[in-house]
Amino acid sequence: MKNEELIMKDTRLIHPLAKYTTLFTFLIALLILLAFVFTGDMHYAFLGMYYFLGALGINLVIVVILTFIGERGISGKGIGLLFLNIPTAIGFFAVAIYFTGIMRVTFVNDSGENIRNIHISGCEKEHIEVLENGDSETVWIDIEHDCQIDMTYTTKKGKRKSEVVMGYVTNGMGQKYVHHIGKSEYENINY
Repeated sequence: MKNEELIMKDTRLIHPLAKYTTLFTFLIALLILLAFVFTGDMHYAFLGMYYFLGALGINLVIVVILTFIGERGISGKGIGLLFLNIPTAIGFFAVAIYFTGIMRVTFVNDSGENIRNIHISGCEKEHIEVLENGDSETVWIDIEHDCQIDMTYTTKKGKRKSEVVMGYVTNGMGQKYVHHIGKSEYENINY
């Protein structure tokens, strides 16, 4: 009987308001982070910053409420649970900052012929051996400073061609970008 009472007492030690606030703020932040990582859309990064400020305010209000209405033992662990959101937020920001320093460029070969010996240069040097017509390949490029992303490749007939992939990128500008080989930067942006 005493063990059952202890178990019931332990499960009631964390106030439901703290449990649900922690869970919901974590899940919403995770969804925003995953949307940013998978789409590369900077709107999600800005949404995440605004959400962080709003969630911080909500969590602080919940801490104040639990401090004043909490029963002995219940509010203390609930407040501790809310403070777990702090290292989680720091971790999410670290991931987001990492991805803002990476350009994830998908090279699409819809030029009508196979191309080979593709050299990507500028921010970082990358190489793709062969890209057949209709295929695509994604390259992750670190952005450490202001730079331009260029590419050179050899056509099936042996002709060497050069293209500007992105005329200017800088750290904090990381995103997903699709480059259709044979089209100008302007044509790719408006594709």
